[in-house]
Amino acid sequence: MTALLRLRDLLGGGSAGDSTAEGALRRVVLAGREVDYRLFRVRRRSIGMQIGLSGLTVRAPRWVTIREID
Repeated sequence: MTALLRLRDLLGGGSAGDSTAEGALRRVVLAGREVDYRLFRVRRRSIGMQIGLSGLTVRAPRWVTIREID
C-alpha cells in the first residue's frame, strides 16, 4: 500500500471531498509512482499544468483524448 502525502495535508489547506466543480480527480503512474491530479476540460488550444498547494491541476481542450493527457 502506498501513502500519498500532499502539500495541503501538511499545511492544512483544501478539502478532502471530490467535487465536480473542482474538476475530475484522476490518477496516472509516472516512473512507478502514482500521481493524482485534477482535470478541467476548458476552451483552450493546448494542455496546461499547474502545481499549487492543492496539488497538480491539468487544463485541457475538450477535443484532446484522456490518453493524450496522461
